Amino acid sequence: MIASAPRHVSSRPPKNPERRLGQGLVEFALILPVLLLVLFGIIEFARILQAWLSVENGARFGVRYAVTGEYDLKYCQPGGAAALAFPAFALDDAADGTQDCQVTSTYSTNYVNETDSLTNIARIYSTIDVATEGSVAILRNPDPSILEPDAGFFKVTVCSTRDADGNGTQDFNLNSPIPSQYLSSKCVLAGTSTEQMDAGGPGDYVVVSVDFNHPVVVPIISAIWPKLHLTSKRQGIVEHFRTARVVGIPPTLAPPTSTFAPTNTPTDTSTPTNTPTNTQTPTTTLTPTNTPSSTPTSTPSPTTTTTRTPTSTSTSTRTPTSTSTSTSTSTSTSTPTRTPTSTNTPTSTYTPTS
Repeated sequence: MIASAPRHVSSRPPKNPERRLGQGLVEFALILPVLLLVLFGIIEFARILQAWLSVENGARFGVRYAVTGEYDLKYCQPGGAAALAFPAFALDDAADGTQDCQVTSTYSTNYVNETDSLTNIARIYSTIDVATEGSVAILRNPDPSILEPDAGFFKVTVCSTRDADGNGTQDFNLNSPIPSQYLSSKCVLAGTSTEQMDAGGPGDYVVVSVDFNHPVVVPIISAIWPKLHLTSKRQGIVEHFRTARVVGIPPTLAPPTSTFAPTNTPTDTSTPTNTPTNTQTPTTTLTPTNTPSSTPTSTPSPTTTTTRTPTSTSTSTRTPTSTSTSTSTSTSTSTPTRTPTSTNTPTSTYTPTS
């Protein structure tokens, strides 16, 4: 009988399940911060991308609206931005019964400048509204007292290259933003630091700039990087939207009339002309001759003689000629002709007889 081999006895102590559980907790504690950082980083990156796209859309929508010259009439009403900025001009605007930022020549001799001033303010605020509506779904701070470097600060700047005094130099300059200091764009008067926005006139360049301080919400990243400055700028040419509001002046333009002017067109026309040609026509001529006879008689005997007599005959030929006008000219040429006639001339002959 074969005996079984003895079982090997390990010198290691038996495994403890609680010890394995503690090892898993330590590994999870080590990897959890990294997993959370990656997860929140993906979320924050998506928020930054979405905010940047919103800022881009806001600038694009704003400049599209600014170049049309349109504006919201609510800013022309009493208490609106245009009426508050120029109260005297607003009175002239309301004199015709409607407040639409359009001053007529009936109530002011300076109606062009007053209209430009009122519509410029109305266009600026209307463009800001459109750009703000285009920048949707971003974490803006609605508090009006918020300062520029704070997180959630949102600003729309409208600036143009208008040259109101006509000296060849634009009256406004756009200062670029400073992202490192979280400062936005500014439209200032040329040569000064005074901030003043302008929507531009027909043919001017208008710039719409949108700035936003994006707040970072990821706990780990926000401690290092609490906010991010996003900016976008778009430029366009203002259309020729302005029309004169002169009242009582009749139109001076006459309706167009059609005028027919004669033109000389060379055409080929056939003009008949009479061209005399010499032709030889044979004719029969009777010539009497004296014939001797037994009696002295005068006997005319007709003799047929063929002679060639040149005659001039008028024939009509068609010769094509090119003239500048369509005319038919008939030229008649009279050519005198001499036609020989046949005459009988008696001739006396003496015939001697025996």
